[in-house]
Amino acid sequence: MRGSIDRPSKAHRVRLQPGAEAGEAFAMVAQDCLRHLRRNEASFVTRRDPEALHQIRVALRRLRAAFSLFRPLLTDDPTATLLREEIKRVTEPFGRARDLDVFLAETLAPEIERCPEKRELRGLRTVVVGERDRAYEAVLAILRSAAWRILIIDLVAWIGAGPWRRAARSAAWEQPARKFAAAELEHLRRRIKKRGRDLDRLAPGERHRVRIEAKKLRYGAEFFATLYIGNRKSRVRYKTFVSALTALQDHLGALNDIATIPAIMGRQPELEAIPFSADIVVENGAARTRSLLKAAARARETLLATRPFWR
Repeated sequence: MRGSIDRPSKAHRVRLQPGAEAGEAFAMVAQDCLRHLRRNEASFVTRRDPEALHQIRVALRRLRAAFSLFRPLLTDDPTATLLREEIKRVTEPFGRARDLDVFLAETLAPEIERCPEKRELRGLRTVVVGERDRAYEAVLAILRSAAWRILIIDLVAWIGAGPWRRAARSAAWEQPARKFAAAELEHLRRRIKKRGRDLDRLAPGERHRVRIEAKKLRYGAEFFATLYIGNRKSRVRYKTFVSALTALQDHLGALNDIATIPAIMGRQPELEAIPFSADIVVENGAARTRSLLKAAARARETLLATRPFWR
């Protein structure tokens, strides 16, 4: 039993019934996000598992995406905005720790393997591992804090009995979840289409906004999947669409990881003693960026040419 609890756990599919109302769907999605979060806390606290940290961040992003997707149901509840802002504020150190994990595994490790004779690269790894360990301590301090426990309790209580539920007889709440989902997914797809024009020539900030929209669309597709995949044909359509969306998300995610490299390097005063290692990592990141930009632009075109599964 303990081993299964302590292992990192990916999100499970939310089982929405085709006849569900939008309000009921939000409650189920939000509760699932919290379960996903809690399942991974023990693994990180007891073993400092990088995958568990990643899954904690995914769970938090899914929860924030749910707040965004279901905004029409929450507009009259100021607590929704406060909770969403508090989630973002409290968990800021989680992103820094994860960025360092990704840098070590996906940027620095391949460079060390490619140039094993360069001792400077191993020196850089030692420096960054030290920063990563300190970032982990900051995450652990949050997860063990009273403020974190209070936030989780507040979220559970709000989802179950918050002011937003007083709108239970409103048109937004009562509309079919399937109709509500189609409108929200369509809106996100249009934003990717509009904001992602000339994707390979966008400034990093603009490209990051496209990445956020793609991420929301991916989470929305996962949240609402069971409303649409009732037969084999619909399941194939869903899988094809999500595959195209995942390709775009992966390329944009890799570009974002590269964009964090200068910030990581800038926090390391020790790098003055190992300038070669810093330079080679940054230069190789720039070369990868050019290739990834083209791949991301192609992936966006493929996605827009793929029939949405909700239509």
